[in-house]
Amino acid sequence: MGWRADFNMVPLNSTLNERNPSTTGSFEVSSQVAPDDACIFIQIASVGITSHSIRVNDRELPGEDLPGAPGGSHAWLTWMKPVPKGYLKGGSNKISVIRRGRDDFNVGTAFVFWREKD
Repeated sequence: MGWRADFNMVPLNSTLNERNPSTTGSFEVSSQVAPDDACIFIQIASVGITSHSIRVNDRELPGEDLPGAPGGSHAWLTWMKPVPKGYLKGGSNKISVIRRGRDDFNVGTAFVFWREKD
């Protein structure tokens, strides 16, 4: 039995602010077995503080989830975040970004990558 890599593109495409504090998207893991290794690449812009949250299947990822924009920039950045073992499951999954604080920022597309056994 070998390993194979897979991924899913999850369009979140939202401006998070006081009236719209979160965005959620769904994606499928084709295997019915939970992947061991996973990471998320997420497009963000105008993040001012680092207390915002990324959740996978309603579980908050550990550590700093979204970095502040360098020098107060409004440029789009792509951030990579590891996903601990046990957060993804075989079948339907969801990813959410939750605003915490007072800054408004943009979320583009999240790319979720994982490795699973054949």
